Amino acid sequence: MYGRQSCCLPAGRRQTARLSAPQGGHSDAWRKPATAIRAHTTQGLVVGAIALALSLMGLFRNSDHFFQSYLFAFLFWNTLSIGSLASFCYTTLWVETGVS
Repeated sequence: MYGRQSCCLPAGRRQTARLSAPQGGHSDAWRKPATAIRAHTTQGLVVGAIALALSLMGLFRNSDHFFQSYLFAFLFWNTLSIGSLASFCYTTLWVETGVS
């Protein structure tokens, strides 16, 4: 992606990316997003484990209701994601090419 843009620029205007730490005494500023992502990952894992435990408890207490709820949730989230994919495909494939 970046290579194509740099090859199209005149030779005097090409820029290369520098992978060094930012200047001005903030050498650990680039590490802050990584620690925030790690914290959210840990929180998501804990929430997922609690939800799994509650789901298993529901399975053993009332299996008929559990499977009906599971089917509804499965269809809801799959419909949402497949609908978003269809919308994405429509806007990128047909709208940009002029076919409608």
